[in-house]
Amino acid sequence: NLVLPTSCSLLHTAVDLKNETKLDAELKSWLAFTAQNISLLPMLRHMLPGGLLQGCTTGLFKRLITEQDYEKAIKAGIDSVVKLQEERDIDVLIHTHMCYSNFSDIIHSIIDMDAVVITIEDSQSDEKLLSVFREGVVFGAGIGPGVYDIHSPRIPSTEEMAERARKMLAVLESKVLWINPDCGLETRKYAEVVPALTNMVNAAKQLWTELAK
Repeated sequence: NLVLPTSCSLLHTAVDLKNETKLDAELKSWLAFTAQNISLLPMLRHMLPGGLLQGCTTGLFKRLITEQDYEKAIKAGIDSVVKLQEERDIDVLIHTHMCYSNFSDIIHSIIDMDAVVITIEDSQSDEKLLSVFREGVVFGAGIGPGVYDIHSPRIPSTEEMAERARKMLAVLESKVLWINPDCGLETRKYAEVVPALTNMVNAAKQLWTELAK
């Protein structure tokens, strides 16, 4: 079975031409927004021999909520994930993900926020990292190789993560090593994130006890 979709995501397409009440009539007749394009799919399907093609859209629709509601939703989401981390006894609470391409442009914003800790994933280039020093930000470097794989739904045990960290401590000083997942958690469900982070914190506490002996 073949599918007849739109050619690309509808995220960046205006929603409905009927909302454009001030456009010149002739100009308006030349245009088609999301609603108009979607309405063509069933018609095209029935025009084809046998009418066997399935119709669907591709990607996301344009956001249909107001900027104010969007900001409220973002704040509620941040509050939720910060609370989740506090309940798991995470040391450093993560809530804002800056854009990769504008890394050097956000250094001043980070300074203005009085950020205590800045985490930088290894996908950042050396050139971008150097911008931190050029802007005069002074920090102590740490390394977080990742004690479990977030690209899998499997939830590793406390002992498994502790053992991975022990192997890292064979080549890294304890004051340098950070106990963290190997990447961001956006690909995982909360049912997977919560127990995994709980086990990770327990693994870190177990290692602290061992190192204190």
